[in-house]
Amino acid sequence: MTYPDRRAHWENLRIKYINLLMTENEECIDNIKKVIKFIDANDIRPNKRHDGEEGELGRFTENLRKSYKHKKGLIFEAEVKPTFDILFKNYNKYIHFE
Repeated sequence: MTYPDRRAHWENLRIKYINLLMTENEECIDNIKKVIKFIDANDIRPNKRHDGEEGELGRFTENLRKSYKHKKGLIFEAEVKPTFDILFKNYNKYIHFE
């Protein structure tokens, strides 16, 4: 038995609260994409000392660098690795992974 009203309501909730319903891998991929957009728009790496989204992205990039250095974390999982590889290959001059 289907309930079209409930299904529509659920879809609206999913769209509205997408950040709360994401897995860790999806959230990591989303943040990597945000970092790429930030670098494309500003031609600099996000600064971890700023407030707001730039600060969050800056702290995220620092965590990416640490994860890469220690060879552990979500960036080495199969779902996240292709997106991370794009960041690594095309934006390494901003992030300085090595």
